[in-house]
Amino acid sequence: MSAESSAIWAAPRYSEFVFRHWQGASFVFDPASGRTHYLNEAAAEILDKVAEEPRSTAALLEAMVAEHPIDDPEAFRDAGRRLLTLLDQLGLIREAD
Repeated sequence: MSAESSAIWAAPRYSEFVFRHWQGASFVFDPASGRTHYLNEAAAEILDKVAEEPRSTAALLEAMVAEHPIDDPEAFRDAGRRLLTLLDQLGLIREAD
């Protein structure tokens, strides 16, 4: 999947994940795959926000830009789109139906 701005993202299996936070890092264990994933702060925040409610790429990234002081919002949006694609590839989020 791609993180185009109109894509709506959801985390339907979020309640199944096991989280551990340690020294500013987050680790999530996905029992369905048996894999543990390291998430940086931005990836963890994206996963949490998508779990709260399905959101479009554009709405999600605009909310994050509004909440954090960011020197280069466009570079942040580009990185956010890459993180959404990665979280999707890991099976932690998916495009909503």
